[in-house]
Amino acid sequence: MILLALIISCLAAGCLFASWRSRQIELLNWIGWLLTFSSAYFWSIALGPEFGTVYAFLIFTCVIWILVWRNRQEAERVNDARPVRHQLTRPSIVQVARNSALFVLAVPVTGLVSLMLSLVLVWFFPLTMLNKVTTAIFIMPLIWGGFSTWIIADSRLWLTALSSLGLLILLCLLVFILL
Repeated sequence: MILLALIISCLAAGCLFASWRSRQIELLNWIGWLLTFSSAYFWSIALGPEFGTVYAFLIFTCVIWILVWRNRQEAERVNDARPVRHQLTRPSIVQVARNSALFVLAVPVTGLVSLMLSLVLVWFFPLTMLNKVTTAIFIMPLIWGGFSTWIIADSRLWLTALSSLGLLILLCLLVFILL
């Protein structure tokens, strides 16, 4: 059963990689995702649900990375014939300030917002305090990643800064009132 799951994982990775390279064969994409989830099923039958899920995604990811690495080597062989010189440019003060503000907003500020939001959200769950803390620990990185992605993806830095800081102040007041 493990061998079947391994073969299905490799086929799934191959189908998705081939659909990514050709970009014209939509059917390969669907077949690849179907094989990916079916390999998770076979891995779970062979090793149990916990280890099966881990192995399904681990083997799939490793095969994909091997295929990407091979594709990169082929691309380097083609590009070795013509050397390209890249000039480094010094960033302006405005670029440094904008990227520094983006970093501060995307990492520590959104970390605080996600911490406070996860605490406020789990406060209303009908769980014991230990389970509330555990749930908050598990959902905090998800909220943090979502907020950080939103801040980095939005081109209006001032709007994301005001929204994040306003939400942080509101959540701090809620935590102060609730606790």
